[in-house]
Amino acid sequence: MQILTALDQHTGCVLSETAIASDTNEAKTAVEFLKTLVLEGKTVVGDAGFCQRDICETNLSGHVGYLILVKDNQPTLHKEAIQAFVIPEGFSPYAKRKAREARRTATTIEKSHGGIERRTLTTTTVGTDTCDWPGLRQFLKLERETTVKGETKTTVAYAITSRSVASSTAEQVLALWRDRWGIENRLFWVKDVTL
Repeated sequence: MQILTALDQHTGCVLSETAIASDTNEAKTAVEFLKTLVLEGKTVVGDAGFCQRDICETNLSGHVGYLILVKDNQPTLHKEAIQAFVIPEGFSPYAKRKAREARRTATTIEKSHGGIERRTLTTTTVGTDTCDWPGLRQFLKLERETTVKGETKTTVAYAITSRSVASSTAEQVLALWRDRWGIENRLFWVKDVTL
């Protein structure tokens, strides 16, 4: 049986759980599940499986923000997220400056899994005004550079958020994104090991 769980990232407490019916999936279950939770003023963080219009609309209707990863399950949105961070050579110097000014960056460095991990989050509002996605305020790009035993690997991921630049710093958004692993590390891993 699959279960959909809402976890408070700050306390590690499970807020609620619901079974996912065999004839549906997490995303469809999430729409109704979110309506049962009191989350006004909070931000729901989810992986790319939750990058669905109806989930974002449900959040917004309850005055709840979102930060959701974007991958190929939403190809147009994923392409727009990538493009938001490209400054074409053909741009005028003024347009290039405006595009750079629309960005905010935060970086963390920490020891992790026997190596050093550097995370750099860049946010931008470029393209959000022309993107047809409910409540979109910023595109996010996370570059992770992990060095273990002298070998460095770099990964890049993209996300979207309804949080405005005025309501949250790049550091706060990076912390939200990083904390989404809490459900894996604080809940699912514990269940897998103890059950």
